[in-house]
Amino acid sequence: MSKDESQMSQTERHESDLRFDVPAAMHIVSEDKDLLKDILRNYLKYCPNYVTDLERTIQGKELSDAARVAHSLKGSSSNIGAKRMTSLAVSIEYQLRNGDMAQASKLLKTIREEMEALTMVLDAYIQNG
Repeated sequence: MSKDESQMSQTERHESDLRFDVPAAMHIVSEDKDLLKDILRNYLKYCPNYVTDLERTIQGKELSDAARVAHSLKGSSSNIGAKRMTSLAVSIEYQLRNGDMAQASKLLKTIREEMEALTMVLDAYIQNG
């Protein structure tokens, strides 16, 4: 393996760890892999709806409702070790609570993309983890 290939795989692993930190998630569930998979299934069942609700409330300029949805997404994502989604939810909640609709709208696109990527990672873990 070349140095570039080794570096790329380290970068990819780092990206994956930011998206879904398996050791942190396993710690949360006391190393119970079946429980973690159940929690991940529930996350995938409900959390994409948070993104839809964020879109709806931001488009409707319902800042306090949007901030509550962002807060829920933050907590749920933190509970499964989804570091990047947690960070994005923290950011958008802050922007919403401070009335910055322009920045919140920009973050929403990134959150939508992250949810798509996170869904693929979590599905793979549920199937193969």
